[in-house]
Amino acid sequence: MTGATRAQWRHLLNSYDQDDDDFAVALIAVCCGLDDDDAQDAWDDTPPALSDALLRDCLDQSKPRDLDWAIDRLAADWRLAEELRTCQVHGVSHDEFLTWSEDAQDLAVASVIKSRDHCPGCGVPSGAMEDPTAARVEAVPCVHCQALAARREALPPEVRDHIHLMVVPRRTA
Repeated sequence: MTGATRAQWRHLLNSYDQDDDDFAVALIAVCCGLDDDDAQDAWDDTPPALSDALLRDCLDQSKPRDLDWAIDRLAADWRLAEELRTCQVHGVSHDEFLTWSEDAQDLAVASVIKSRDHCPGCGVPSGAMEDPTAARVEAVPCVHCQALAARREALPPEVRDHIHLMVVPRRTA
């Protein structure tokens, strides 16, 4: 017996009332690899205690679990956590990422780790954070930032936290 996939589980929930025998029969069919008629026969011909036990097993195998296991897995496996961050950056699934060569995987993960190795305030590399000669600060005015700040100030205080202002470039012909 196998559990229903998430897609099968969603389909069952959308198609049947969970308290109805039709749901039980459909779930047993999915979990046991039976067609609907054979699952119905098994449900009808099996003593209630056994059919209820089979239904409980199918439910245990099929109900989506909470995400605590995944959170614990990421906390315990730094490499997997970094691989998933890398997948987000590159817009690929983890399954696709695993098809890359080991060198490509390592380089991509290292690149993502390296991209975070900087001061979150000014962006200077971490190794230069205590070196006053490593960078200089320049003031560069921006009329768009000025307009954005003025527009934000013009909003009523009660909506400032709920309105998102954006600078939208004009199209050039």
